[in-house]
Amino acid sequence: MPAPTHAAVWRFATWFVSAAICIGATLTPARGDTGGSDLIVHEWGTFTVLSDGKGGVVPWHRLSETDALPSFVHAIDCNVKRRDKRTAFSTVRMETPVLYFYADRPTKASVEVEFPGGIMTEWYPRAAVSDGHIRWDAITIRPDVDAELPYGDAANHYYAARCAEAATVFVDGDEAEHEGFLFYRGAGYPTLPLSATLEDEQVRAEAKDLHGQIIMFENEGGMARFRMRPIANGRASFDRSATGRPLEDLLTKLRSMLINEGLYEKEADAMIATWRQSWFEPGSRLFYILPRAATDRFLPIRIDPTPRQLVRVMVVRVEMITPQVERAFADHLRHLDAVDDAARKAAEAALRSRGRFTAPILTRMLNAENHQELRQRIQSFLQTY
Repeated sequence: MPAPTHAAVWRFATWFVSAAICIGATLTPARGDTGGSDLIVHEWGTFTVLSDGKGGVVPWHRLSETDALPSFVHAIDCNVKRRDKRTAFSTVRMETPVLYFYADRPTKASVEVEFPGGIMTEWYPRAAVSDGHIRWDAITIRPDVDAELPYGDAANHYYAARCAEAATVFVDGDEAEHEGFLFYRGAGYPTLPLSATLEDEQVRAEAKDLHGQIIMFENEGGMARFRMRPIANGRASFDRSATGRPLEDLLTKLRSMLINEGLYEKEADAMIATWRQSWFEPGSRLFYILPRAATDRFLPIRIDPTPRQLVRVMVVRVEMITPQVERAFADHLRHLDAVDDAARKAAEAALRSRGRFTAPILTRMLNAENHQELRQRIQSFLQTY
């Protein structure tokens, strides 16, 4: 049977998630739902790091058109971001954590989150933000109100998070704002408890204080496949030459894992819908779910009144720079000055196909490359990227 094309993979992924999200999923009580105060808070989000394949991480620029947010979302000043290395580059991207609220009646609350070793970069609704600290002093949780939510000028993955059917959250004041959740995002240098090394066709993950399963996903040449391994004695290994399982199995497995961690079904569907394009784009990467204790350490949170249930599910993505990618990039760079216009444009498109990872991959190659001509080609492309 011929391998599915990249387009076919995407058609299936889009169909699968669209069929699940926003229709028919039951709001099932999560683990630990024991009664008492009626306030329930659920959170999901993603930490993304770029691995050099030798156990280290690669700093990368946090500004990217590929992960742009709607225009109404608040953000730190762009000029500040470009001047300050702390904000312009980071080793860890904290991407799209959202906090959902469920209550039986209108409820006043305050929420405070810290990101030690990082800064908050985007958020909505309006909040008090200072470096790695964000606080919503006075929110009103309204399960009795079905308010029209703001929209930007174009389609955006941000909106998928609204399918969870949580209560609307209002921030009062002179410029009142409301949303179906609290959203924030950041960048920084925390040390996550997993590193990956790549040698020949073997990927070895060192998992400190982790348990459960690690997923390795690859999408190269239109073939999307994954493998899953349990963490044993702080380690897990993968043979890249072995036959993997198809994408549809991964979508089902991820959804089940998120629900088992405590998310409601529609919350799990919303998370997958939000990140399906990024999670399954071309490349090689590891996924694992951060233990709750580690999430609380990396992102301390305080909610008043204390909810009777607080679920926090953070997926860590380790994007790997493989030798195959570097060799392909070197080949594309050699075709940038091709006489044939179509060949030149194809090379440029291939380099840009890695999106937000293109620049850090080329920067890593530049730092390791001794061949002067190739160095000049990399520098020239980065100047216009």
